[in-house]
Formats: sequence, C-alpha cells, structure tokens
Amino acid sequence: MTNYIKNNMLTLHVLQTWDMRFIPNYDLFYFEEMKANINCCSRATFTPTIDERTSFLTWNVSPKCKWVAVVSNDTFLALSKEDQIVILQGQLRAKRGFAFTLEELYQLPLAENVHSILDELSFPFDEKSYVIFQKWSWDLLPIAYRFEVLKMIAKDFVESTSISKEGALTKNHSLMNVFIGSNGPNCFSAALCNLEQNEHRKNHLTKKWVQQDEFLEALETYNYSPTKSTNVTSHDVLVWFTENQPVHAAFAINKELLVNKNGQTMFHPYQCLSINNVISEWRASRLVIYKK
Repeated sequence: MTNYIKNNMLTLHVLQTWDMRFIPNYDLFYFEEMKANINCCSRATFTPTIDERTSFLTWNVSPKCKWVAVVSNDTFLALSKEDQIVILQGQLRAKRGFAFTLEELYQLPLAENVHSILDELSFPFDEKSYVIFQKWSWDLLPIAYRFEVLKMIAKDFVESTSISKEGALTKNHSLMNVFIGSNGPNCFSAALCNLEQNEHRKNHLTKKWVQQDEFLEALETYNYSPTKSTNVTSHDVLVWFTENQPVHAAFAINKELLVNKNGQTMFHPYQCLSINNVISEWRASRLVIYKK
C-alpha cells in the first residue's frame, strides 16, 4: 500500500514506522508551576530527544511553562479521572503535542468503527471535545485508523504540493517527493545528501540533524563557496541567512527546481519545489548561492 500526500510518496513501511515512533509509552507534561503529586524538573535543564520533540511538539510549548515532568502511562492512569482531564486540558492550553477535536477525528475514513473509543477518550475544553492520544490510548485504535490519523497530520505539515518529475530526474534524486520514517534530518542535512556520493554517509545524513556551523563547514569540504551570483544553475546550494546565521538551505536540481525539506520531523518530506516557491517563502531572509 502506497499513499501520496501532495505528490509525496508515503509507503506502508514508513507508515508502520511512524506508528511505532509517533508516541512513546510516557508523556512529557509541561506546567507553569510545580505539581505536588508529580515529579517535575526545570524546563531550562531538560533537553528532549529528537523523537520527543516531534511526539510532543516541544517547540510550540508556551514559554510560561517552566516545569516539565516525564510521566509513564501507568503513573498517569493511576491518577483519578478528574486529575487526568485537568492535566490534559493544561497541555492543550500550553500547546503541547497533538490535540484533535472529536469532530475532525469523526470525519476520517473508518471513524465509524471507533466512535465509542474516541468518545471515551475525549475531554471538554473551550466548548469543544478534544482527544490527546497517549501510547495506551493510541494502541486501543485499529491500526488502519491510526494510519488515517498519521496521514492527516502529514497533510497539515506539508504546505506546498510537490512538483511531480519522472524518469532520469527521479533516478538521480532518490530522496525526492518522499517521506521517511525518522525524525531529525533538517533542510541542511537534505541539502548535503545531494552532495554526498558515499551511500553509507548519505544514509547517515538521513538520520542526522545538521547544525548551522556544521553545515557551513560541510559545504567547504564539498568545495562549495558563497558567491554574489543571482543565477541559479544545476547543483548549486541555496542558503538563506538571518542575522548572518543560516536558517534554510535547498539543493538546485536545475535553474527552476529545488530539492527542499521544510523541517526536521518525519512528517516533513523531501520535496521537489519550484525555486520561485521557496524563494517566496524565505523572502524575509538573505539568499546566498553557493557554487562548486
């Protein structure tokens, strides 16, 4: 079974990998104040893993939340139902993680088979009913329905429809218009993937979050240098800077098309997009074209 989301291939194997990686068997709960009945630590001293960043969308969490707790499903389920709901409402208020309205979950294919489960998991917030999945509750759902939820998330993460290109173009760029199963690889690693000839190192880059300085140093090792040119040619690397720090990069297939990755989550595909599309999206930053 192969799905396509905005022209990006999503294989059954990747969906299965997403399903296993989507939610761990514990939660990161964020609070504005320490909780007497939950062991918390300072958010300032806590570093979430790459997978945790995606599972709980940690970059979205309100800066007012100064405390974080790692809570197992068993510990959570030992709380009273009232306390569970208060915690989940707090996470929704803090913008932590994925939260779905009951209405949107009802609208997915196969939803008629899981209405009773969703109803049991829902809680009230702002005059609507919401569901926040945890590993224990996620596993209550049939896998076919879980796949529908994951595909809905992917649709939300992909802003632009990829340009479909066949033949030699696809053969030369295997990581194009495709989702992968791992969190971590960002726009910088995606650009470097297209410069790397060694398959082992290329595979490593599909799992790596490349830092800004590391990216610029890597461009040098591939004999790429910044230019003042405004003309894009095949194999150029386009780099956007804000306050002299690289904030985005993409690889030029030719003068019209780029291989682009818009984020570091598994829900961000490697895309073929028009240069004009990406330039427009990053118009607030300064573009520098690197050439070999």
